[in-house]
Amino acid sequence: MQAMKSRYRGSTLGYLLAALGGVIFAVIFMGVGAFLFQKYGSAGEAASPGATRPIQQLHGNISVVTPESGDALTAAVKRVGPAVANIDTTYHVATDPELPDMFRDVLPKEFFDPVPKESKGKGSGVIIDSKKGLVLTNAHVVTSATTIRVSLPDKREFEGKVLGSDSLTDIAVVQIKGKNLPQAELGTSRDLDPGSWAIAIGNPYGYQNTVTVGVVSALDRKLMAPGGNLLEHLIQTDASINPGNSGGPLCDIRGRVIGINTAIVPYAQGIGFSIAVDQAKEVSDQLIKHGKIKHPYIGVRLQDVEELGKDAIQYFNLPDNEGAIVVTVEPKSPAEKAGVQKGDVIREIDHKKIKTSEDVVNYVTTRKVGDAISLEVWRKNAVKILKLKLGDRPFLS
Repeated sequence: MQAMKSRYRGSTLGYLLAALGGVIFAVIFMGVGAFLFQKYGSAGEAASPGATRPIQQLHGNISVVTPESGDALTAAVKRVGPAVANIDTTYHVATDPELPDMFRDVLPKEFFDPVPKESKGKGSGVIIDSKKGLVLTNAHVVTSATTIRVSLPDKREFEGKVLGSDSLTDIAVVQIKGKNLPQAELGTSRDLDPGSWAIAIGNPYGYQNTVTVGVVSALDRKLMAPGGNLLEHLIQTDASINPGNSGGPLCDIRGRVIGINTAIVPYAQGIGFSIAVDQAKEVSDQLIKHGKIKHPYIGVRLQDVEELGKDAIQYFNLPDNEGAIVVTVEPKSPAEKAGVQKGDVIREIDHKKIKTSEDVVNYVTTRKVGDAISLEVWRKNAVKILKLKLGDRPFLS
């Protein structure tokens, strides 16, 4: 009997200790949980209607993908989406008549003249001025178009006319007539960093108002366009860009336009390019005011001395590998009028050293059409000073 009482007391004491330990653990756990909830908030906390919490920032500029990121992206698309236009164009292309060769000796020659054929194109644009109905797009979207049809996400359609177009920068402004038009906010490309969010909206393959998301992959890229124009200061992005996206906006996480989508590398994936919005704004302002852009030019094709190496230095008897060799001189160009010759090596412009052909291009673009500049060229072991008046670069189709 005594042994049974002892065992009973031992079990009761064990139960009491276990219960007391559980209570203490629960109190500690609840306290820690309350502290964490108060400090960081609930992971399942519902946001207030219409509110968008910013993307979480760690260590300054590093963004972290969170559920709130998706809310921000959605809000950005809703902000700019209504102002993104689909542009449908028609134009005529000259084609050879489909006649058998057996008739060439029988029918008159005019039967074999090229015949205009109607073709259709698709592109995108973004409304930048709702009061004036101004739509920013690419020049290659509307160049040579006989009709332009602009449609909006709200199902309204308008006839568009080209207010101004510049093939060199691939920027054009189309005007439509409508009331209560939406308008996108233009941001700036000056403060962009690689890794920033990038949202592309457009009309790829006719799929209207398609949204793709990526990042800014790189800045200040250069690309040779199919027409031979060099596009500069481009934003590279991995946001999917396809035929039909041309002219549509590239936006930041706040829905502000940071670029105008213009090109892709067709044999690659995730390599697209947009014209930086700061350049697009500068060009579009001039197109709105004057209908065209004046581009200062000399009229030469150049090659770097450095690219040709020691052979070029010896051939031209140069003291170093600096300078730009004149490969061709365009007829009736400012260069020809100033006496520039094939084989001249441009060493200085306005007393500024020229190391490469890019230095020549960069300097000329800082000047205006009609400005007079001084070229120092090396010709047949002698220095010559040539005075040149910058011309307006001819239209490039």
